[in-house]
Formats: sequence, structure tokens, C-alpha cells
Amino acid sequence: DVVGDVGGNVGGGMGYAAYFFPGAVVMTVMFATILAAYSVIEDRREGFLQGVLVAPVSRLSVAAGKIMGGATIALLQGLMFMLLWPMVGDLPSWLGIVQAVVALGAIAVMLTSVGFILAWPTESTAGFHAVLNLILFPAWFLSGAMFPVGSAPTWLSVVMWVNPLTWGQAALSSAMTGQRVPACAPIDGGIALLVAIGCAGLSLLLAGYVASCSGKNGGS
Repeated sequence: DVVGDVGGNVGGGMGYAAYFFPGAVVMTVMFATILAAYSVIEDRREGFLQGVLVAPVSRLSVAAGKIMGGATIALLQGLMFMLLWPMVGDLPSWLGIVQAVVALGAIAVMLTSVGFILAWPTESTAGFHAVLNLILFPAWFLSGAMFPVGSAPTWLSVVMWVNPLTWGQAALSSAMTGQRVPACAPIDGGIALLVAIGCAGLSLLLAGYVASCSGKNGGS
């Protein structure tokens, strides 16, 4: 079995707990970014967002400030959870620690930007929750966090490779474990990290574009 049982081994002799731990870190970051996205809707409902939008600053600055604030909080929560890593795996090198922090930061910016894009035109938390279930949770499930890309059927593995979160997950796993994990075995962790950073930058620019093209009240 490629994935292995809990407590068993994943490809390369890696225990499943060590394989799954980075995915749990990403999940922690994802829930923090969801709360940041919810705050966009609440700010509009309370009138705070309208007050910000009439200020003499660009919509891109407003979007970037909101996203970077939420991403920073999500990153800190993810780093706190990462402190439990020695319970399931060996400590990475100093370079691995730096790469893990950068990868987690890219993931936080990416997920916060996506949440911002989904929340900006949404008028109600119920509508946002419905869209959320269709995008963010499947993206995490198909990121290699729970099972390797190589163990999936061909059509599903293609979907996983296209998923930007897969590259962030692979970069984080590679940095923490010090090896090419089965989730992204043919790709070096450094390349996965560069792709994750690029996806984070593109998602941030897209969020700014969505904010710039919306109406005066921050809605559609």
C-alpha cells in the first residue's frame, strides 16, 4: 500500500504520521485564513469596509493590507503548530527550517488571497460558506496532504498537479522531512518552493484586481 496505515510507512520508509503532519499544519493555516476572509464580510456589514474604500489609497493597497494581515496571523498559528514536529520526526537543518517558514508563508498568502477573492463579492456568510466548501476544502484534500499523488488514478493525479496548493504542500513537506516526499517525488523541494511563491504572488495580484474592479461598497 503506497499510503500505508497510520503508524505505518509511506514511500521511502517515512512514517505516515510524519507524512501527514505537514498537511495538518497547512490545515491549521487554512482555517486561520478562512476566519480572515470572514472578516471581510463582517467589515462590509458593519460599514468599516466602506469607510476604508473612500480613503485616498488604491484598492490594491487595501487588498494587500487585508491579505498580509490575515496571512501573518495564519503563519504564526502554523508555526506554533509546527513546534510539535519533533514528536513525529527529526529536526530539519537550519536551511530546512528557513525553507519551511518561507513555504508556509507562501501557503498563507495564497490561501488568504483566495479567501479574499471569494469573500469580496459575497454579501452573506452563508453564501461564502457554500463557495468555500466547493473550493478550499477540496483543494486541501487534493494537495497530497492525505495521500501521495502517485497513489491516485491518472485523471486525479493530473488534478492534483494542477492544484497550486500541491506545490506548497510539497515544498513544506520536503523542508520539514529533508527528502522528496511521495506527494511530489519527481520534483525537487526548491522547485516546488519557487512555484508556491509564484502562485502566492499571482493570487495576491488577482485579489487586488478583483478589489479594483468591484463596486464602491466592496461588493460585486
